[in-house]
Amino acid sequence: MMIRTTRVFEPGTILVLEIEVLARTLRLKGRVMWARVGEVRWLPTGKIGMGIRFINPAEDLLDLVVPLGASG
Repeated sequence: MMIRTTRVFEPGTILVLEIEVLARTLRLKGRVMWARVGEVRWLPTGKIGMGIRFINPAEDLLDLVVPLGASG
Protein backbone atom coordinates (compact mmCIF):
# COMPACT_ATOMS: atom_id res chain seq x y z
CA MET A 1 0.00 0.00 0.00
CA MET A 2 1.26 3.49 -0.76
CA ILE A 3 0.56 6.26 1.73
CA ARG A 4 0.93 9.81 0.46
CA THR A 5 2.33 11.79 3.37
CA THR A 6 4.87 14.47 4.15
CA ARG A 7 5.98 12.59 7.27
CA VAL A 8 7.74 9.38 6.43
CA PHE A 9 9.37 6.73 8.59
CA GLU A 10 12.59 4.87 7.84
CA PRO A 11 12.33 1.64 5.84
CA GLY A 12 12.03 -1.30 8.22
CA THR A 13 9.89 0.64 10.72
CA ILE A 14 6.82 -1.28 11.94
CA LEU A 15 3.63 0.79 12.04
CA VAL A 16 0.11 0.15 13.29
CA LEU A 17 -2.38 1.67 10.84
CA GLU A 18 -6.11 2.28 11.19
CA ILE A 19 -7.87 2.29 7.83
CA GLU A 20 -11.57 2.91 7.23
CA VAL A 21 -13.02 0.70 4.49
CA LEU A 22 -16.74 0.43 3.80
CA ALA A 23 -17.72 1.91 7.18
CA ARG A 24 -15.41 -0.57 8.91
CA THR A 25 -12.20 0.38 10.72
CA LEU A 26 -9.34 -2.04 10.18
CA ARG A 27 -6.32 -2.06 12.48
CA LEU A 28 -3.35 -3.40 10.54
CA LYS A 29 0.34 -3.83 11.21
CA GLY A 30 2.76 -3.04 8.41
CA ARG A 31 6.44 -2.56 7.65
CA VAL A 32 7.74 0.50 5.78
CA MET A 33 9.38 -0.86 2.63
CA TRP A 34 10.40 2.45 1.06
CA ALA A 35 10.09 6.15 1.87
CA ARG A 36 10.48 9.28 -0.24
CA VAL A 37 10.58 12.80 1.15
CA GLY A 38 10.01 15.99 -0.78
CA GLU A 39 8.11 19.22 -1.02
CA VAL A 40 4.46 19.38 0.07
CA ARG A 41 3.47 20.43 -3.46
CA TRP A 42 4.49 16.94 -4.66
CA LEU A 43 1.99 15.23 -2.35
CA PRO A 44 -0.82 14.92 -4.95
CA THR A 45 1.60 13.41 -7.49
CA GLY A 46 2.56 10.39 -5.38
CA LYS A 47 6.24 11.38 -5.59
CA ILE A 48 6.48 11.48 -1.79
CA GLY A 49 5.22 9.05 0.82
CA MET A 50 5.81 5.48 1.96
CA GLY A 51 5.23 1.98 0.70
CA ILE A 52 3.80 -0.33 3.37
CA ARG A 53 3.71 -4.14 3.32
CA PHE A 54 1.09 -5.53 5.68
CA ILE A 55 2.19 -8.10 8.26
CA ASN A 56 -0.27 -10.97 8.71
CA PRO A 57 -3.31 -9.13 7.27
CA ALA A 58 -6.81 -10.48 7.83
CA GLU A 59 -7.73 -13.07 5.22
CA ASP A 60 -10.70 -11.01 4.05
CA LEU A 61 -8.69 -7.80 3.56
CA LEU A 62 -8.46 -8.17 -0.22
CA ASP A 63 -12.23 -8.62 -0.40
CA LEU A 64 -12.62 -5.09 1.03
CA VAL A 65 -10.37 -3.23 -1.39
CA VAL A 66 -10.78 -2.62 -5.12
CA PRO A 67 -7.69 -2.39 -7.35
CA LEU A 68 -7.04 1.03 -8.88
CA GLY A 69 -8.82 1.31 -12.20
CA ALA A 70 -11.30 -1.50 -11.49
CA SER A 71 -14.98 -0.75 -11.74
CA GLY A 72 -17.44 -1.67 -9.00
